[in-house]
Amino acid sequence: MESVPLLVELRVWQAGSCSALEDLFAMLPYCSHQLETLGFQVSERPQDFRGFHTSPEFSNLKKLVLAAAAVTDRCVLGYIVLLDSCPLLQKFVFEVISSVTKIHEREVKKVSETNAKKHQHLEEVEMTGYYGRKCELELVTYFVENAVSLKKIIIRPEGQPNFQYCDKNRFERENAVRVHAKMDLEGKIPKPIELIIF
Repeated sequence: MESVPLLVELRVWQAGSCSALEDLFAMLPYCSHQLETLGFQVSERPQDFRGFHTSPEFSNLKKLVLAAAAVTDRCVLGYIVLLDSCPLLQKFVFEVISSVTKIHEREVKKVSETNAKKHQHLEEVEMTGYYGRKCELELVTYFVENAVSLKKIIIRPEGQPNFQYCDKNRFERENAVRVHAKMDLEGKIPKPIELIIF
């Protein structure tokens, strides 16, 4: 990482475990100040990954792509602590990796006001693999309430390629998700924010 002074974009999709990500984060201080786009995959629960709390500051990062599992519809709000290290972030993409289509009945959680951060520059949030799980609704609610410059929320219900081939009803399911997402989210998104559902 020390020998790439012009590096502005970094995507790492195979470093999903805690140890691999911690190794990655340990190397990032050499280039964190120059990165404009960062993308990586997480296979652990946010509370199991200490690296989010010790990540370097990405002082120039404009776009962050985070792919994470939502296997049991557990709360993923713990991932947003990473955004605290990205003061100029303009676009956040959350890619849900899951073959589970069951929506669990549980309370929708919120970040307490004392822990919530006001993301001054975040203008666009995109969610891919959206299915209407509680964990996804929690993220949407968080950004609506805390991204003060938010202009656009993009919802893409299409599933991940790994699972598409084995699901004959994928298109019907995705269409149903679009309808459900519209019903679920339209009333929760304030008018100045544009909601786009693909």
